[in-house]
Amino acid sequence: MGEEDDGAGPSSVVDFSLLSPPALMRYVKHYKLDVPASCDKARLVRAVEEHFSVQLVDEVRPPVRLTRHMTHDTRGPSIGPAAALPWSGGERRTQLAR
Repeated sequence: MGEEDDGAGPSSVVDFSLLSPPALMRYVKHYKLDVPASCDKARLVRAVEEHFSVQLVDEVRPPVRLTRHMTHDTRGPSIGPAAALPWSGGERRTQLAR
């Protein structure tokens, strides 16, 4: 019933027309898109939408890397669950080796 499942998973809609022309131009310059500097906002939006829509996103690697980063401190021993996190308002109970 309703929508067909194409197996692609969840999707998002990005409205690039909400961005300012300078922000769109930064995107164009960053990704070296072939768009004239003197074009109007509508052309910038189309160019950014076209480029963005074909980008592949790795949905597994970034969360895995973040998890590894948060659980492994390369400067010394792990601070572990006993140490308070900086944003928790508590004090740090373990001292890292320098």
